[in-house]
Amino acid sequence: MEVAESLYQRAVDADGTSDLTELAEQRRGAGDPESAECLYRRAADAGDADALFLVAGRRKAAGDREGAEAFYQRAADAGRVDTLVDLVELKEEAGDWEGVKALYQRAADAGDTYAIARMADMREEAGDQEGAEALYRQVADAGDTGALIYLAELKEDAEDFDGAEALYQRAVDAGDTGALIYLAELKEEAGDFDGAEALYQRAAGAGDTDALIYLAQLKEEAGDQEGAEALYQQVADTGDIHTMVHLAELKEDAGDLEGAETLYQQAATKPNALTALARIREQAGDRDGAKAVYRRAADAGHAGAMVRLAELREWAGDQKGAETFYQQAAATGDPDTLIHLARMRDEAGDQEGAETFYQQVADSGELDDDEVKMRWPYGLDPDGSPTSPWS
Repeated sequence: MEVAESLYQRAVDADGTSDLTELAEQRRGAGDPESAECLYRRAADAGDADALFLVAGRRKAAGDREGAEAFYQRAADAGRVDTLVDLVELKEEAGDWEGVKALYQRAADAGDTYAIARMADMREEAGDQEGAEALYRQVADAGDTGALIYLAELKEDAEDFDGAEALYQRAVDAGDTGALIYLAELKEEAGDFDGAEALYQRAAGAGDTDALIYLAQLKEEAGDQEGAEALYQQVADTGDIHTMVHLAELKEDAGDLEGAETLYQQAATKPNALTALARIREQAGDRDGAKAVYRRAADAGHAGAMVRLAELREWAGDQKGAETFYQQAAATGDPDTLIHLARMRDEAGDQEGAETFYQQVADSGELDDDEVKMRWPYGLDPDGSPTSPWS
């Protein structure tokens, strides 16, 4: 290491900028950031584009936006065209949109495909669809499959499905496995289910779990429940909670309550899975088990679970406990729960309490309820007073 540093130092003394940056990296790695910064600056002062870029990054990290911009500009002038994107970011933060456009144009003129794509976005935002499409074609011709997919979507929007298919196929041929999904969806919409299935299979074989879901949906729609469940299970095995819940619903509909319950338990981080699990427990006669699971869902903020707990309390004659859960559900913004609370107060002879809840229903904008209409047939004024028939 000492010999290497000695050789680097000789190069530094001879103003070898590449060796300066190498030595700076070595000093930084050795825990000497001050010496590293000094060496980077010396290389930057000598016009080294990489050093200029590195110093700019350090100025930016230190909060020196003006200094960072100056060094990024020098790096760009020294040949680091990719630095223009960093300059753009600084211009955007400062709200200098004319400067942003100028920099993107400069990068685009230098052949930077990212800059060309951003210029295309700007043309599109300005309503110049034709100009945007022409720029996206440049990016696509440079091998950017994302641009090919975007152009294909434009073709789809224009109902040029043959043109869209050709572009999606180009993206697939270029190795974009995600484009297989787009192409499969196009075939599915055209009624070519065999073609769609083959493409989904290819995408699934490439590791795309979304393709497995699409395949499962095709089988489900075709009435192949067993095939659909097998595919959904593959996705559920990856930990996909949404798919677990859907698969559990399928099993429940098919009468496989044990299989459904197992899946709902695995997906218990989702409140709707908990409520479904509680429902199964309740149907099996396990009222205490159901209540415990409903409470977990209620604690997670599920309004439906709160309402169900309230109903169970109400049926058990615990009006106070029922009202507590209804009020929790009402706090989530459920106007139906407010109406139920108002009626409970009405039945208990608490007219003032009932009026308070009906007022809350009205404040929520839910004026279609029959009881609310009877109380305020012409609605309410902004101050909460009943609207007169002449307003």
